[in-house]
Amino acid sequence: MRGHAQFTSGAGVINIYNDSVLLVQMNYGRFCGDWILPGGMVEPGEHPHQAAIRECKEETGLDVKTIQTLCVRTRLNENKTGNIYWVYVGEILTPKPHSKLVWDPEELQAARFWSIKDCLADETVRQHTKNYIKMALAEDILPAIETFAGPYDDYIYRTKQNAKIV
Repeated sequence: MRGHAQFTSGAGVINIYNDSVLLVQMNYGRFCGDWILPGGMVEPGEHPHQAAIRECKEETGLDVKTIQTLCVRTRLNENKTGNIYWVYVGEILTPKPHSKLVWDPEELQAARFWSIKDCLADETVRQHTKNYIKMALAEDILPAIETFAGPYDDYIYRTKQNAKIV
């Protein structure tokens, strides 16, 4: 008899503001010290875009709204468990967000806005985060499915940029 795949679900949001991007620095796990997008686990009964908004508020103190689904990343682990992670493009609603960042020091080391140039060059920013930023900034049509380099990630499924829902 075959078992069912056991997947968790997470969501994050990329917020580009005045040529900078909002990132948070992990305070736990195998990526401790790395900079990533604000995000986290989807709670029971919660839609992924709602989780992305909630997590951004919890991790940075900023109010955001999601304006586009950027991509969905899947991860399949050796033990047959996996994770589906939704990445959204967000818009910051909080006025003067640079001066209003707050975070829980038990969960995060820091939250800050990075210049996009510095972010893409810094080794402490996770490569996945850099890929998401490049996707959000891309104006051309990108492949719909791509394998991410790395031992844990399988595929990323992109949405068509500027697609209109009819």
